[in-house]
Amino acid sequence: MASLAGIIIAWFAGSLFIPLVMIFMVLGFAVTASAVRVLKSGDPSSFVMDEVVGVMIAAASIPHTWQFYAAAFILFRIFDIAKPWPISVVQKSKLPRAIMGDDILAGLFANILIQGYLYFAMGRA
Repeated sequence: MASLAGIIIAWFAGSLFIPLVMIFMVLGFAVTASAVRVLKSGDPSSFVMDEVVGVMIAAASIPHTWQFYAAAFILFRIFDIAKPWPISVVQKSKLPRAIMGDDILAGLFANILIQGYLYFAMGRA
């Protein structure tokens, strides 16, 4: 649900997109250690800022169409669940910042695939 919330925020963010991603990222990194301690979990499921930031990164600088935003959402979820290398390495870390790190990487992987599609298949530079 947090990924869905993140993609909806991204859709409606407009010119506030980059500032929102940065604010959410800074806040997420700032509170991860506290969340781990308070929620008594290495990766608490109730901490969702990582999902929001990750999917927003997946949607960064892509065409504002429902098809591309759906692709960003789906690709982010695939990378977040499958955790290919190096996402898996970050996710296995015991450091609290890894909670944010693996989702940021999943978002970057999704975004890179979409940007590659735009560049090679659609001829956009």
